[in-house]
Amino acid sequence: MKTLRKPTIAGQLHFTTPYEKKQLSTGILFSGQAYQRKVRPARVKQIMDEFDPKLLDEVIVSYRSGQYNVVDGQHRIAALKAMNGGADVMVTCKVASGLTYEQEADLYERLDASKKRLSVADSTRAKVEANNDPEIQNIKKVLKANGLIWNLKNGGGYGGNNRVASARTLLNAYSLLGLDGFAQMIRLIKTTWGGEAKSLNSYILSGMSLFVKTYGQELQEDVFVKKLSRVSPAEIITEGKSDISTREMALKYARVIRNKYNYKARENALSYKFNG
Repeated sequence: MKTLRKPTIAGQLHFTTPYEKKQLSTGILFSGQAYQRKVRPARVKQIMDEFDPKLLDEVIVSYRSGQYNVVDGQHRIAALKAMNGGADVMVTCKVASGLTYEQEADLYERLDASKKRLSVADSTRAKVEANNDPEIQNIKKVLKANGLIWNLKNGGGYGGNNRVASARTLLNAYSLLGLDGFAQMIRLIKTTWGGEAKSLNSYILSGMSLFVKTYGQELQEDVFVKKLSRVSPAEIITEGKSDISTREMALKYARVIRNKYNYKARENALSYKFNG
């Protein structure tokens, strides 16, 4: 009997949870957890076109609260059902018992990451649900403290007021700024634009991260809020897109933000310090 790597609170891994091999009907297997990708028809078709039963991996399942949750194998299940005229089939499963929802999410991310199948958004969504990555936890705390939600849904994130749909841009901002700088950036964005959807997209986030990295110790937050609140995020985006002097997205919008901050400034204007 094989065992499952089970994370502890401190992030250590112990081989304590056994797998049990079972034959189960796809009719009692549940997928579609928040940490998972949506089933992609192209991937299902690929499995069907290249189908070889000798190469078919077992489905990884977590038995929790009386339900069999598919952790890894939802595309295989969809392909097998499609080849069976849409009817349920019996599949070989490796079933783990005793996992929490967060440990399922962690296992999902580790399994797919090892196969190099996850996009940044997919991987981040799983880590958000697993809630055991310090960097992800810090980002979530900062967003929550400012009344914002990291909205990474299946198949991609969807923005809206007080919802951040970006994965890569937010991770890059945290990496660039660290916890304190990241918290300053998010606080400025929320205080200035009140969580308006366009203020939380990748254009504004990337520009703000470079702006705060460059001027964080120098800028006056009350001045920033007063001046930038008079400018809509849409206006910043439009002006940034019109800048053809550089292909660097963050620089385009950071320049606009600096210009708006300096508008009619009689003193304490920010000198140009960007590399580019």
